Amino acid sequence: MLLVDDHLALIALHSKSADLWTGRVPTVPWLCHVRLIRAIRHSNVPGRLTRLAAGIPVEAALNPHPRLLTVSDPRSFTDATARCHGRRGVSLYAAELLGTAIETEGELHIAHHNFNEHWPSHLDGTGVRVFVYEQAELDAATR
Repeated sequence: MLLVDDHLALIALHSKSADLWTGRVPTVPWLCHVRLIRAIRHSNVPGRLTRLAAGIPVEAALNPHPRLLTVSDPRSFTDATARCHGRRGVSLYAAELLGTAIETEGELHIAHHNFNEHWPSHLDGTGVRVFVYEQAELDAATR
């Protein structure tokens, strides 16, 4: 499974991710999906996600085209998320991303501003492959 954070999910919804994943459809965990819906619905709140969400209809984000983005069913990964949240001391947001990646043996694709100095220690021993996208890559994908 190719898991993405909310930032990369918004890029996918803009149909601008073809160069990032070459024919593969990314999956966004449920909590990340909630965050991107919030960014679309509350466009008056300043922020990185809100700026990127501009122009995406809420209906298109709530029910994304299956060739652009899929949303994981949180029930499938509840236990893995809870384990990561409890054992690794990460936020619920990070626990869902990491738990889902561990459970599916997936790849985690994440924007650099969502990848802080604590992530390497949280990833230790998980076997999860992580791809961190720097600002230049994000900018190129949104042109």
